[in-house]
This record gives sequence, structure tokens and C-alpha cells, in this order.
Amino acid sequence: MTRKKSTSKKKPEPGWIYCLVNPSFPDKVKIGYTTGSVETRMAQLDSTGLPTPFRLAGKWKSRNVAADEKFIHRKLGKYRIRTNREFFNLSGKEAVSRVSKILHKSPQHKKGGFWRFIRTLMILGGAIGGAYWWHVNG
Repeated sequence: MTRKKSTSKKKPEPGWIYCLVNPSFPDKVKIGYTTGSVETRMAQLDSTGLPTPFRLAGKWKSRNVAADEKFIHRKLGKYRIRTNREFFNLSGKEAVSRVSKILHKSPQHKKGGFWRFIRTLMILGGAIGGAYWWHVNG
């Protein structure tokens, strides 16, 4: 299995956050993570004796899957069926919409990506602007 839970702080691990739906559980969604492939995780879950296999509703790449999953589960707490399970009273479509919005606000998400790009542009812009000023006025 490609998933381990620990109470100690550990190094951020990249992986996938996923939303899975199952026709046997209408209007319920499983929101979890894997450090392997989502397809492999789905195959693992299919061997647990469920009447029908899970279908993928959505997946997102993450640089710190454990922290992102915890953040999502906390934000969706009022929809959670049991605190020790990853099932939520949401349709697949609603879950995908909510998880996308939550991940966009995630502290892990904000540490990189778009904001890192903007910060790099600002630094480069300042360096280029300074060099241009020096060239013109120097």
C-alpha cells in the first residue's frame, strides 16, 4: 500500500489527492490521497469486497499530500460521515468543485506555483528595471 499515517512530523511527500465515487453509495464520495498512482489505489480499493468498483471523479497533484488531505477533511468536516473514514455526504461533482476551491486556498498550494512565479517575475523585473535605469541614466 502506498499510504502511511503518522502522528510525527515528516518530510512533505508529493502525490495525488483524489475524489472517488461508487455506484453502490450514491451521493457519497471518498476523498483521500496516495503517493503512488490513483489508478493503483483504485485497484487496491476494488479488492476490498465492495459490490462495484470506484470511479474517478477528480484528482489533483500535490507537493504535500498528507497536509493537503488533512486540510480538505477539516474544511469538509460537516459533510464527513465518520471521523475515522474518508467518506463524505457529497456528490462527485460537488466534491470536485469544493476540493478544487479548498486546494486553491491551501497553505501548501500557496507556497509555490502561481505565487512563486509572481515573486520571481517581481525579482526579475526589479533587476531588469534597475539595469535599464543604470543604462539610461548611468
